Amino acid sequence: MPEQISTPRTVRRLVPRQSATVAYRGEKQAGYGILTNVSEAGACIVTDSLMAPGTDLRLKLSFYQEARLFETIARVVWSREGAASDRGFVGLRLHGVRFTVTSTVERSRLSALLQKEDSFVTVFKPAVTEFDRLASSLSNELDALGEKIDKNVGRESA
Repeated sequence: MPEQISTPRTVRRLVPRQSATVAYRGEKQAGYGILTNVSEAGACIVTDSLMAPGTDLRLKLSFYQEARLFETIARVVWSREGAASDRGFVGLRLHGVRFTVTSTVERSRLSALLQKEDSFVTVFKPAVTEFDRLASSLSNELDALGEKIDKNVGRESA
């Protein structure tokens, strides 16, 4: 089994207070699932079928008391079998998906939906670290250095 590399979360992750469902369609499969958490970057969905990492899906998310579906394209980034600690999803499959293609209008709608505090519970809210502050203050200098390196590398290879 390949080693899973854990990266720190950079966006807040929210759990719907009421049921939220997802319809998905991939190249070889289609079905329905439950949305366990969502952020502006992606979501975790529970299904009864296996979807391999790298699978691209067309998603239609349905949120409580929202007339319109949120539609996007996502890629499965991880998949595992549910455990007893996963809120009773034993025997089902959990899939982490990253939104890859979302229109500006849909992205704005999702952002507005996620701001409704009465609809979601926050399970993760990233903290700004000292490194984040330092990287932000050095951003312009790092960009300029990158441009100089690109120019020099381009000259050597020509």
